[in-house]
Amino acid sequence: MLIVNEVFCVFCKKSSKDDYFLRKTGEIHGPVKCLDKNKVVEYFFHFYCAFWAPMVTYTFDEEKNTDDFTKIKETIALAKKLPCHVCKQRGAALGCWYKKCKKSFHYLCAKQAKCFFDHPNVFCEAHLDLSENKKNYKRKNSVDSFSTVEN
Repeated sequence: MLIVNEVFCVFCKKSSKDDYFLRKTGEIHGPVKCLDKNKVVEYFFHFYCAFWAPMVTYTFDEEKNTDDFTKIKETIALAKKLPCHVCKQRGAALGCWYKKCKKSFHYLCAKQAKCFFDHPNVFCEAHLDLSENKKNYKRKNSVDSFSTVEN
C-alpha cells in the first residue's frame, strides 16, 4: 500500500518517511482500525515490527498479491501496555520465548540487544541456549544484520 501522508508505527513509533527505519523494519502496513477508548483509531505498523510479534501470523496470497497479518489488533492492544527492555518506551510487541522471562522489545531494540530470532520465536540473550535451532544459525552482533539459516 502506498502511504502518502506521514504516519507512525504503532509499535516502534518511527515515521513512515524515515528511510533508515524503513530499510531496517520493512514497509509500513495499514491502516488497521481498532476501537480505542470508545473511538475508532487507525494504526500503521512496519512489516518486521509485526512479523516477529508472537501472536501475529503473516500470510501472503500470491494469486491476489496481498498479505495479511492475523491477530494484529490483539497485538497492538497488548504492545501498547508493554515497555521495551532496551529503550523503556511502550509498544514492545516482541517478547522472549522463555515464559518466565518478562523482557519485551521493539524489533530494532531486540536486534540491538542481540536477541536471537528463530521464527516464530525470539530469545533474549540470557535465554539463547533454549533455542533448539541455534546451532543452525549464524549469530551476528550487528544491529544492521539479520540472523539467517545456513544451508
